[in-house]
Amino acid sequence: MLKEIEKVLRDELRLAIDADVSEWDNLALKGNSVNIAGKEYFLDRWVENAPGMNGMLFVIELTKNKLIGQEVHSVGVLYKDGKKKILNEEDMWNIGLG
Repeated sequence: MLKEIEKVLRDELRLAIDADVSEWDNLALKGNSVNIAGKEYFLDRWVENAPGMNGMLFVIELTKNKLIGQEVHSVGVLYKDGKKKILNEEDMWNIGLG
């Protein structure tokens, strides 16, 4: 299951990497249903100012509701000083978005 989740996140990252930063707002999604290995996840994408990083952040989040709490996977692309940098789940947790 984790490999399937990673593939979806990689595909989503490719959208942000390939798009011009000025187009990121057009890629935003809220609550889009995604089937991964027979389980329903919700995909959200949004843009925000990167907390304390002086850049813009394109956030991709997959969420699955569970009996107790949620399962959340998030990655992002940081745009700073004219460059894009991929942020993995650990990076996202470190900036408070995981």
